Amino acid sequence: TCAESVEQQVEELRSVLDAQHRKRADHIVDLAEKQKSQFNSQIDELVQQQTALLCAEHKERLLLLRRASQHRRLAAKRAATAQLLEHHHRRWHEEHVREQSRSHSSQREAHAEHQRCQDELLEEQAARACQAAEAQRQCALKMQALRAEQA
Repeated sequence: TCAESVEQQVEELRSVLDAQHRKRADHIVDLAEKQKSQFNSQIDELVQQQTALLCAEHKERLLLLRRASQHRRLAAKRAATAQLLEHHHRRWHEEHVREQSRSHSSQREAHAEHQRCQDELLEEQAARACQAAEAQRQCALKMQALRAEQA
């Protein structure tokens, strides 16, 4: 992962800094040993000062390295969080669109069923109206027949 890669880079850079630190410290000690016979007390003091400065520099570089790695980890987490949020938003939007589609489909089906029922009612009303008209015609014919018999 990105965090593991950052950690590996941090360790590699730490090793390089440690190696540089050891190499420079060794170099300072070697110089001091060569000149120790002539300037023993002066060199010992100089070595201590340079070693202290080198340690301070080393600590400062390690601190900068830690800060840089923290910034990288934070940036990686932010990017991952942003991607995750985008993914969830996209999924929510897709589900919302599907739900709207299902809702519209249900509404269309309900409307079609309502229209079918209305059509059936109209057909039944028309059939009853025809039956009523036929019944009235039959009744009128019977009434005419009865009047004709009475006359």
